[in-house]
Amino acid sequence: LEGNPVREDLNEAGEMIGIDLSINFVMAPNKDIVQVLAGRPLETLREGARTCAELYGVAIDDSYDIIVASCGGYPKDICLYQAQKGLNLASQALKAGGNILLLAASPQGVGDDVYFDYVSQFTSPEEVLADFRKQGFRMGAHKAYLFGRTLSRFDVAVFSELDQGVLQKCHLRSADPSEVIKEWVEGFDGSPRIGIVPNANTTYFYKNKQ
Repeated sequence: LEGNPVREDLNEAGEMIGIDLSINFVMAPNKDIVQVLAGRPLETLREGARTCAELYGVAIDDSYDIIVASCGGYPKDICLYQAQKGLNLASQALKAGGNILLLAASPQGVGDDVYFDYVSQFTSPEEVLADFRKQGFRMGAHKAYLFGRTLSRFDVAVFSELDQGVLQKCHLRSADPSEVIKEWVEGFDGSPRIGIVPNANTTYFYKNKQ
């Protein structure tokens, strides 16, 4: 909420329009409503964010060298397109250059033809990032940018039902969990700090204040 240009623009737009009342709902992981907030937009937003932090936020003292992240099962891992959310959130707890294994069955495949057709044009995540910044935002293609942003910073492996060739076109590495974790641990200088995230699509991390 703080220091986020998009959020600040939204806040300013709302103030210019003159919104008198906002009603927000905070939902638990099982979709039960745990809080209803009514009042001025920014006040309800901040209060709701505090509730969300209690439900979904995890405070950590330090980032991890290796993370094993599960999207949380069906339907959160119904396709690769949706599984990206868990990869993005889990990577926020990972050290620069770290390793992340994403567990996402993806029984419905990639999940979006626009994304797959776009990402397949390029040979690396860096090429995707450069082209997307040049061409501008396009729905579907934006998912390639989000994947690329993570892939360019971390070593990512995926365990899923997807064909290895399909994953390669998405610049993703297919891997057996036991083998890839063994590879990462043995290749690490010292004892790696390992994090397990069982509900990566609905878990976000923030650093404890020192």
